[in-house]
Order: sequence, then structure tokens, then C-alpha cells
Amino acid sequence: MKTKTRFLWFAGLILLSILVLFYILYLLLRQQLTPEDQLIVAQLIKNHAVYIVIALTALLAVFGFYVEWVYRNYISPVTKIVEQIEIINSVNPSLRVQIQGSEDVKRLLHLINRIADRYESDHIRVDERVTAAKTRYETERNILATVMSELPEGVLICNAEGQILFYNRQAKKLLGKVKRQDGKIEPTKHHRRLIGIGRSVFRLIDKDVIVLAVEEIMAKLQKQISNPISHFAVAGNNGTLLEAEVFPLLSPQDQLSGIIFILQDISRKISADNAELSLLQTLSRNFRSSLASITSAIELISDYPELTIDHQEQLKQIIREESAKLGKIVDNELHDHTTRIQFRWPLMPMLIENVLDSLTHRLKRELDIDCDIIMQEATSHFIRVDSYSLGLAISFLFKKIFTATRVKTFSGSVESEKEYLKLYLSWKGPGIRIDTLREWEQLKIIVNNEEYPFSLGEIIGHHHIELLAITTHNTANPSHIVIYIPKMAPVGANRNFRKITITLGSRPEFYDFDLFKQAGQTPEVENRLLTDLSYTIFDTETTGLDPMGGDEIVAVGAVRIVNSRLLRAETFEQLVDPGRDIPRESIKIHGILPDMVQGQPTIEQVLPAFHQYAENTVLVGHNVAFDMRMLQVKEEKTGITMINPVLDTLHLSAVVHPSHDTHTLTKVARRLGVSVIGRHTALGDALTTAEIFLKLIPLLAEKHIFTLKEAMIASRKTYYSRLRY
Repeated sequence: MKTKTRFLWFAGLILLSILVLFYILYLLLRQQLTPEDQLIVAQLIKNHAVYIVIALTALLAVFGFYVEWVYRNYISPVTKIVEQIEIINSVNPSLRVQIQGSEDVKRLLHLINRIADRYESDHIRVDERVTAAKTRYETERNILATVMSELPEGVLICNAEGQILFYNRQAKKLLGKVKRQDGKIEPTKHHRRLIGIGRSVFRLIDKDVIVLAVEEIMAKLQKQISNPISHFAVAGNNGTLLEAEVFPLLSPQDQLSGIIFILQDISRKISADNAELSLLQTLSRNFRSSLASITSAIELISDYPELTIDHQEQLKQIIREESAKLGKIVDNELHDHTTRIQFRWPLMPMLIENVLDSLTHRLKRELDIDCDIIMQEATSHFIRVDSYSLGLAISFLFKKIFTATRVKTFSGSVESEKEYLKLYLSWKGPGIRIDTLREWEQLKIIVNNEEYPFSLGEIIGHHHIELLAITTHNTANPSHIVIYIPKMAPVGANRNFRKITITLGSRPEFYDFDLFKQAGQTPEVENRLLTDLSYTIFDTETTGLDPMGGDEIVAVGAVRIVNSRLLRAETFEQLVDPGRDIPRESIKIHGILPDMVQGQPTIEQVLPAFHQYAENTVLVGHNVAFDMRMLQVKEEKTGITMINPVLDTLHLSAVVHPSHDTHTLTKVARRLGVSVIGRHTALGDALTTAEIFLKLIPLLAEKHIFTLKEAMIASRKTYYSRLRY
């Protein structure tokens, strides 16, 4: 109940008590009168009833004006003083209480403001001392953070629960989403990839791959191996192949508390392999001709000693010229390759899905061959591959099939059979005989007009792969090749990766390790502390204020809060093509012109991306009921339902400042000392709302509101929660 309501109830009770008292006095007085006197009094009241009513009404009016004056000059200022002092003490020391009320109250307010001046001065001095004390620490931290950010390798660190604690720019480039230059949303096979602080690493790298690496590390730790690391390969963006080097992060008790991933794009190293092999082939091809000429000249001189001096000089000249030619070949071919390192990759564990994804990208890029392969079962399987040589072999095999059949469209499926995976490749066209396939296995690999020093059979033998050609009489898909690929041993059932959570005794300070302290078993979201939750603070700009009347979204902006930190580097900002005109009145507010949204993604494309961005977080907005209604009306069209819990800073402001009548974004920001930048832009308003929300959390705690459930219950009690859109 509001303070004003309580005061009015109190004043009403006082008035009622006075009236009851007068009525009792009237009854007592009446009992003292004789019947004749009672009749005289009754007649007087009846004759002067109008004047009595007017007098009582005037008395009530005077009483009402007096009550209002008391509330305005004494009660209301004191109520606002309490709220403003809480703000000064908690989040905004520069705020000063408004001077209003009676003279006594004004003297009190002036005194409070002078105390606030001293408090702010002391606060500034303390902040300056703290800042000075942190200068060296901040410098070292920034240097280390800069070095980590600019490393050529991708660095990603997660805790034992798989939550990302740190990632650098290169890791985001290798694993995260990459926006197109035109700003549109790029549809990708790996649409679930979204890198960010507090997000799950299992959305970037398959959980089974990580578990396999962790089990290998744990086995090495048990054997007390000095360098307990693991390697695996994983598919990156745009068909690239990454090598991940995995390091354990150990607690003082030598228990696993986190994982460090060092990521490298081995596509570049494969290119180095390709360049070196090209060099060897060029040298081999050119040396053959020159060596043949030299050998022939020497044999002629040796076999025919009776040759004339002129003929012998001609043969010697051939030897000298061919020898010089060999020297020139060596100089020319090796000049640009003297610093190259020869990389040789062992067979590394990879998911069959990632291997096939990389191979299909390569076939499309190099041979313009479309190959659509379907997994017949949901279970993932690991195989051991040398991705470089296997890629060459598959490219060579498909090139031979294309030469023989002139087919460029293939379909396939993968089935599991005991210790092997069976990859069926089918096409509509002439079949391949088994003896033809065996002949191909004997041929040297030739890709892009370059011959390599190993055959197709040697590569598939190295991988323990078997090829089988099948030709049936089915006219729909008459031709098949079956590739048998050996599976790795299944990952052990004793998986304890997600259960290991040990707090480090000491930790680096240049990124957020507070998530190491999270419980292994997450309680229900509504019972978690507000300071422990992750939030997506968002705002929309629209064509108007009528969600049901055809108004559309023209922009969405959002930012995340994780572990009570505002992640300004992880924002979501997207213009939206509304598919209709934008009224001039709306343009005056948000400044978004029709030509700015022309060609931008529609809400059907933007909403799934925003849904992924906000996944597993609490949605927060200012007057968010309107924004949620705009999203709700698109559920049927987009198939996206936002099921996240929702908090509204409009409601929360009314909870912590019930005596204030206005709770607009600008007024609340000014009250809490938040700078308003980019007003009426989706991202600008989202950032302002995020800063307001962070300052509201300690104010809610002072009112004993600590959890999400308590905040939602308090919000529902406010007047603004009854607004509907």
C-alpha cells in the first residue's frame, strides 16, 4: 500500500473518530433534556438543517485541505527523502534531494544535502585512492588481456561445467558467427554456434569430443605424465578444419577445474603441405629430363672412346649445360621455400559429421560437385583421420567417377555396422565396375593437375578404409560405392566431466573467473539470486504502438549481462524490413527511414537469431510488455516462442521508488545517475536499460528482494503490471 493511501486512511479514521465522539456527546446531552426540550432541539435542527449541512461540508472541506497540506509539506517530502537517500547511499552519490515542504522540512533537506556533499567528497577521495592503487594492476591486466586478444591462435577457456570464461578475437573468428559485409544474417549449417561469456562451450564444440579429450587428460594425470594435454580436430567456419590443443586447468589439489583450448586453422598448414609437395613434384619432373640427358652423354663417352674430340666436346657441353640447368632449377624452386616447415599430421579423432562436412565443402569448392550425405542415426561416431591425405583421396575418387560418368550430383547416407561405418554414395548414371575401382587404387593421386607421390590405395590403406563398387538394376539409383570406415572405440560410460567443480586457490585477474564458483547442480531459475543470473536486455523500435493493428518491428537491439557484468562487446543490433511503410510520426521518434530498412532481413529471419542470442537468459526491458507483445504476435508466423522469464525495469523502479509518480526511461536514468546515449535507438535504449537494471539490483536487495521469484512477485503488485498491449 502506498504511503499516501495509508495516510488518507489514517486521516479518515481520525475524522470518523471525531464524528463518533460528537455523536456520543450529542446522545449524552440529549438524555439530560426533558421531552419538551428534546422536541425544541429537534425542531431547531429541522428548521436549520441546510445551514448545519453547509457547516459540516465546510468543516469537511477545511479538514480535507488541511490533510492535503500536511501530506504535501510533511509526509510526502519525508517519504521521498528516504528513497533519495537510499539512491545516494547505494548507486548515485551525486543525487541531491529536492527542496520542498514546510520550512522545518526544508531546513532538514538542506542539512541532508550538505551531508550528501561531504559524503560525495569522501566517496570521490576514496575512489581516487582505490583508482591509484589499481593503476599498476590495471596496466598489467590490460597488457596481458591485449596479448591474449592479439594471439594468432584462438584461445578459449571454460570452467568444469562448460561455461565460457574467456575467448579472444581469433577464437571468435574461428568458431563464432561471422556477419556478412552487407550486415545480413548468414544462414549456416552451424547455426547453433554463438560464442560469448557464460555461454556453453558445447554449442561450439561437440560435447562427446570434449569428453573424449578430458578422459585422455585424466588418464595422463593418473599416470603422472608431465604434459597431460590432448588434441582433436573440429570443423570451423566455412568448411575450415581446426586443430584444438587442450590443456587442463588444475586446482591446488591437482583436480580438473577448467579447460583451455588453443585453436589453430590447420587449413593453412595443409596449404603448406600442398606447396611443398608441389615443389617436390616440380623438382622430380624437371630433374628426370636433365638427368636422362646427362646419363646418355656419359654413356656415349664411356661406350665410344673413339669419338672425335669435337663430338666429345659436344657431349661434355651437354653435361655442363644440363648440370647448370639442374642448379638453376634448384635455385629457382627452392628460393621461395627455404623457410617452409614440413607438417606431418597423425590420424586424429574426429566426428564423422565434421569429416563429411569438410569433404563436401571441398568437393563443391574444387570440383563443383554437390554431395548430400544423411546420417541414418542420431548417435555420433568418431573416426581417426588424416584430413589432408583423405581430402586428396576423396577429391581424386570423385574426379575419376565424374570422368567416367559425367555426373556431378551425388547423394549418400551413413549407417553403423559393428566396428565400421558404411558410407553409401549413390548417383543416377553409369555404374563403376569393381575392377575399375581396383585400378584406380593403384594410380597416383592427381588433384588440380598436380601428381602426388602416393596412390589412392596407399591413403585408404593408411586409414584402414575399404572401397566396394555395387551396380544394381534399380533405375532410380542404379550405381553405388560403399566406403567402409573403421569406428573408434566408444567413449567410456564413466563420465565425470560436468561433476568436477573445484575452486582455484589463485587465479589470473584479467578475465572473469567468478563462474568457477557456480554450483554444479543449477537450482530452479526463479529461486536463483538476481546477481547470479544471466540477462538479455533488449528493446525494439516499431512503426507504431498497435501490435494487433498491423504495426511492425523495424529494429532490435540487445546486450547481455553475465555475472553482474555488462558485456558491451556482445551486442545484438539489427534493422528489420517491416514490409510496410513507416509513418512520419514514428520516424520523428527513432529516425529510421524507409530506405534504411530496404533490403534488410525480415522479422522471420531476425527473430530466430535473437531467440538464439537470448537463449538461457532472463529477458529485461523498460515497459517490456509492449516489446513482448510485438514478439508474441509473430509467433505463428515465425514459429519462435520466447519462453524466457521476463523482468521490467518500469515495474522494478516503481517497486524501489513507490512515491515517485513517473518512471519513464529518461526520468529513471536521471534519478539513478545513468547517462542516456542513443535515446530511441534499439541498442542505445537497451544499453541504458541495462545500466539502470544493474543499479536497481542493490536497491531491490535493500527491500529484501533477492531472487528472481521475489522480483516478479513485487513487480506484479505495481500499478504498471496491469497495463495490457
